[in-house]
Amino acid sequence: MPPISRNRKSALEHSNFVCSEISDLLKTGAVRKVNNSHLSSLHVHPLSVATGKKLRLVLDLSHLNKFVDAPKFKIDDLSKILHVLPNQGFMTTFDLKAGYHHIRMCPEHIKYLGFEWQGAYYQFVVLPFGLSSAPHIFTKILRPFIRKWRMSGLGVAIYIDDGIVFDCCRQSCSRASSIVKEDLTAAGWHFAKEKCTWTPSRTATWLGFYIDLLKMSFSLSPERLTRAKQKLENFRYRYKPSLHDRLRWSGTLASIHLLMSDSDTRMTRAVSREIAAAQSQDWPLHRKWDVTKEELGELDYWKNCLHLNPQKSLLPPMEFKNWDKIINVDASAHSVGAVLLDRKGSSLARTFRELPSNLVDQSSTARELFAIKFGLETFADHVQSGVLLNTDNQAAAIICKKKGSLNLQLHQLAQNIWDIQNVYNYPLLVAWIPRENNVEADEASKLVDFDDWRISDSIFEPLTNRWGTPSIDMFANDRNTKSDIFFSSNFCPGTSGIDAFEHTSAWKHGLLWLVPPVSLVGKTIRWAFHARAFGILGCPLWTSQPYFPILKPGGTNWAHFVKDGILFPIGTKLFKDEALAGAFGSKFSKSPFIFLLVDFRDQPCQRKTLNF
Repeated sequence: MPPISRNRKSALEHSNFVCSEISDLLKTGAVRKVNNSHLSSLHVHPLSVATGKKLRLVLDLSHLNKFVDAPKFKIDDLSKILHVLPNQGFMTTFDLKAGYHHIRMCPEHIKYLGFEWQGAYYQFVVLPFGLSSAPHIFTKILRPFIRKWRMSGLGVAIYIDDGIVFDCCRQSCSRASSIVKEDLTAAGWHFAKEKCTWTPSRTATWLGFYIDLLKMSFSLSPERLTRAKQKLENFRYRYKPSLHDRLRWSGTLASIHLLMSDSDTRMTRAVSREIAAAQSQDWPLHRKWDVTKEELGELDYWKNCLHLNPQKSLLPPMEFKNWDKIINVDASAHSVGAVLLDRKGSSLARTFRELPSNLVDQSSTARELFAIKFGLETFADHVQSGVLLNTDNQAAAIICKKKGSLNLQLHQLAQNIWDIQNVYNYPLLVAWIPRENNVEADEASKLVDFDDWRISDSIFEPLTNRWGTPSIDMFANDRNTKSDIFFSSNFCPGTSGIDAFEHTSAWKHGLLWLVPPVSLVGKTIRWAFHARAFGILGCPLWTSQPYFPILKPGGTNWAHFVKDGILFPIGTKLFKDEALAGAFGSKFSKSPFIFLLVDFRDQPCQRKTLNF
């Protein structure tokens, strides 16, 4: 007789559902009863029921998973296709019925997948929900289909068993959907018909998001919004919520991060601090404690935010801001100073103040945040049309601009800055500027960038001879830039700014050198399109990537905006000798690499014939 592993409380509370599910699984052949002669070798695991949009029977394999290799892998969620969804286009969605159960288990392994219910013993003969390696296995099996479809120019993505098809026109979307449906059906996959929408539409619900290609926006689906509100209410009004309650709410926020603005992200830090403190002390999940004042403030913020059902545009912002006033601030060991400048950089006023005694012995970031607060307060009446505030402290700039900090003192200082902005209601951009002989700038220049490919000069020069010299390198650092003007992903000496996508005016500035990380190729194409940009785009010729159907619609002809191109085959010495390993792990390319002249201008250059 195998050792009995007690079923979870959730399974006992939903016993009728469990009985029904086991009956269905027996009918489909997903599980089978175990004969008494095989009980001695059976590994028995508890059953649980996952609640959410629907009930789902789960085999709790938490013990077995300790011995299972579950490699990390990339998966096509909404973030991967946001920037390739077609403007005014159409979509269909589909769901694979009992997705994991399409995969048969190796006969030698099914003895590890046993469970007991009402005195009888069973074992899964298919891939069960609950096995840590299941998502990786399932995704890899579907990957050849994705590669085939994208090579044919079809816009398709599948997240586990939820799929979406998209195209620019109704007829093309319908054709693509038929191909996807026929291919999967022929291979033995089954669809949950009630969850599939095969009729092309400009709106669709996928992975809990409502996508509207007519308005080019997305938001939470009504069902997901309701669940988020319920979790908030359960946390907000529960007497002494537990660590588990906080983790559930934190998970909810993580699942909607695509919709978050910088202001929203700042309002997640209080709960995160409490979780981090509890986990550092190895508190159990059921440990309870009072909601802090900071947590209450965040929860009230999210209550109002969810009431409005936030939505986000799928299009890049193209608003250009010219700052009439600039404030430069700095902090020393004993005081802070602030200088007000006009748009030309001429000094209009300056002031200083000694540091409060409680900050004298604090970190340079804390002192710099106080300097920012002091500068904004001092010159508030002079910057009502908006202000660019420059600091040479990298951490202070990041804390103010985006996320806040898990350090309570730093976060409170940042909150004071945001409060000033809200009171005076003026646009504010906190930016980092380099400072000669500055320790932080030196450290930034040594950051490891795994997308630092450093295209060889022997490759770059023929391209410029053919198409011209780029005026801006949009994705670079001080070690690999191909232009005097460049934007970087991290702070480094000489950078013109952090994150090319936050400097919209630069996209209209002459010939651009566009060699982004692979994950940003689709976004780069979309931004170039909306900015009517002109540039040299470099990327691996990976036909399974979401951007490939955009570059080669239909899989045969290059897109209209591709005016010329050069293909470098596998084995080309594409990168400089001193380049980091990066995505290829060698100075020689391990896959074909293309450079394309892309032109989205109103009067584009003449197109040449591409023979690849």
